[in-house]
Amino acid sequence: MNEHTHEQLSAFMDGELESEPARFLVRSLLQNAGVRARWERYHLIREALHRGLPRGVDAGFADRVYGALSRESGRRRFALPAVVTRPLAGLAVAAAVATVAVLGFQYSGPPSLHSTPAPIASTAPAGSAGYEPAAVQRVDAARLNAYLVNHSEYARGAGMGDMLSYVRIVGYDPGSGAGRR
Repeated sequence: MNEHTHEQLSAFMDGELESEPARFLVRSLLQNAGVRARWERYHLIREALHRGLPRGVDAGFADRVYGALSRESGRRRFALPAVVTRPLAGLAVAAAVATVAVLGFQYSGPPSLHSTPAPIASTAPAGSAGYEPAAVQRVDAARLNAYLVNHSEYARGAGMGDMLSYVRIVGYDPGSGAGRR
């Protein structure tokens, strides 16, 4: 036994030894009688310093405890019966499916009315001489209104907050080019 082991024993008793060196020290305590004897002496010294010694000290107590621990079998596991675990597993699966369904519904949005988006405006090529205003194409009013209605419905459900409470649905008036209430 070297000085390093003595320092580790002292640090372990004070609760200052890291977990990996502590595991190594416990293994050496279990295998080496000299280290166990030093451990017993350190505890005896600590108890004497703290005035916690009993009237009589049983020198073989640690050996009896070590013997009893070595005769015990490994860890005992507590297993829940299948009567309890099977319903809990079913509940966990149902909760997972419900969560996926709710999140999928909130973030997927409604199915689109048309599969291809209609162009809204076309622009002139970049190399054209002079300024030419872009030609504006008419937007399908029914499609734009459906988009605005769906946006109003799903904005609240997706956690984006309410729009202004007095504005329920905005529509597109193709005659004026402006929105209406």
